[in-house]
Parts: sequence; C-alpha cells; structure tokens
Amino acid sequence: MIEDFKEQLDSGKERVIAHNQSPDVGMIQKLVRSRREYEKGEIKLDFQFQFENGEILKATENEDGIASIVIEQNGNNLIDMKDYIPSDFKMVTPTYLRAHGLEKYIKVGWSAIYSAKEKIIVIGDMTEGRHLTSLLHEFGHTKFEGWDKEVMKELKEQKDVGILKKIRAFRNFIRAKSTNERSAWAEAIKIARKIRKQYGVNLLEPIKDLESLKQIIYAALTTHRIFLEKIILEEADEESVNAAKLDEQNKEDVLALLDDIKILFDKEKLID
Repeated sequence: MIEDFKEQLDSGKERVIAHNQSPDVGMIQKLVRSRREYEKGEIKLDFQFQFENGEILKATENEDGIASIVIEQNGNNLIDMKDYIPSDFKMVTPTYLRAHGLEKYIKVGWSAIYSAKEKIIVIGDMTEGRHLTSLLHEFGHTKFEGWDKEVMKELKEQKDVGILKKIRAFRNFIRAKSTNERSAWAEAIKIARKIRKQYGVNLLEPIKDLESLKQIIYAALTTHRIFLEKIILEEADEESVNAAKLDEQNKEDVLALLDDIKILFDKEKLID
C-alpha cells in the first residue's frame, strides 16, 4: 500500500533528523569547525603543533595563498607534507581561492577539501593537531583521482528525472562513493603509518589512538550515508504524492536503495 510506503519514508526522515542531532555530527562539526575570518581570508594560515618527541608541525601560507605544511626537527625540515600528494596538486587556502575565482570551494565549517578538477587541496582553518586527520583523508583522495567520472556522468545525464528513473545510476554512485571514501581513509592511515615508520613521527598522536580514528571515520561515513538518504527520501516522497508513479516494484527499488546505503556505510566494515 502507498500508505505503508509513505510511513517508511517518514520513518527515514525521522532517522535523518535524529542523526543531525547525534554525537556523530557533533564530532565532525568539532573536527571541521572554522572561523569566518579565515574563510574570508582575513586570518592567514599560521598554525603550529608540537609532538611528544619534540618535532614541530608548521602550517603557513605565502602571499598567493599557497600553503606549506612541514614538520621540523631541531629547527630543520624533516617532513614536507606536499611530498605525499601528486606533484601536480597544490595545497591552497581561501586567499588563493578568492584570487582565482574558486570561492565555491570555501565551505562553512571545513578543515580540508579536495578537488580533482582544480588539482588542489584546500587547507582549512587549522587550530588543532587533530585537523591533520581530515587533511590526511583528503590526501588519500588524490590517490583515486577520476574514480567517479563515468558514474557521475551517468548520474548527471539523468539529473532532471525522478529517483525512480535513475535507480541504477544512483546505486552505482552510492557504491562508488562508499568505496572511494573508505579507500581515502585507508590511504590516510597508510600515509600516517609510513611517516611513523620512516621518521618516528605519529601524525595520529593528536587523536590518541586507532580506536579514536575509527570513531571519526565512522562519523564521517555516517554523515555521507545520511546525506544520500536525505536526497533519496526527498525525491521519493515527492514522487509518491502521485500514486500512479509508484507501483510495487518502484517501492521495492527505493527501499532496496536505502538498504544499500546502510550496508555500504556500515561501521562494521571499517578498514583496520
């Protein structure tokens, strides 16, 4: 019955609302919180963090908004983080974005953003050592450049049709998105482990341990999941107003899509 389906959509909406008030969202918001002055370019990137062994991380930017993130030992450069991203990528700040007409990459509340198109990693308002976590995640994304070209092309070609007509395209996108996000986190951990093995510097030190990292990863994956659920629920709800558009197969497809999201972004599948 349409009424039963409607109830399930309403239940999904309640889940989205509950998530937006959950500790997961609070954790991510704390991790990516930024000052408006930084987003406007009024405050420049200028952050330092000292590790337990004495090494010092320094994050700065030049007058063009090109960021530099290095780790010093006894006053000498030990690690240059740009060595862990492709050579054609740049680390930049809002100063660079505003000078190049790329303001769309300035987000409210963010700590790092990756753009394959512009070959940039935008460095957010670093005020805590744990901001390194999301930065490493964006570094991880650069290893999988172009992952979504075909998937996104398929989805964009059907952007003006309802969810019921693009079930396959949306399912492909969800699967690719899940794989990409998990792979970027796995790569982030690899980078951190490589640096610790080679230089003895633990980039995960600010977040205590691997278990704390897993909590952050799960919170981030859950946020992606809820965002995708919200899109599907809103589109399906709009189409369900017209009962003629919804047969039993339509309803099964939408609910199966929601199940896919739940499974693909399940915390039990985190990569160790």
